[in-house]
Amino acid sequence: MRTFSEIDKHYDRPIEDALQARIEELEKAAVKWHKYPDEKPPIDGRYLFWDSDGNAPHVLPYNDIVVRDNPGVFSTQTHWAYPPAPPKEEE
Repeated sequence: MRTFSEIDKHYDRPIEDALQARIEELEKAAVKWHKYPDEKPPIDGRYLFWDSDGNAPHVLPYNDIVVRDNPGVFSTQTHWAYPPAPPKEEE
């Protein structure tokens, strides 16, 4: 007797397949937040930061000089993320 998964392989499921592909695409594009300072971003980059006041995310440069000269700025940050890719221009 064949199992359901063996039978399921033979069904054409274009809607389900398209939805699953779109979900995977959106998950790749989603902003993934990292807890700061537990996980610090790589040095010499620009990242999204979220602060403890709940202000909207903002882009900050993160390098040795900025961190050293502005310790107060990073003391309020709770999370960081890589910025999303810029929008694609339509042709």
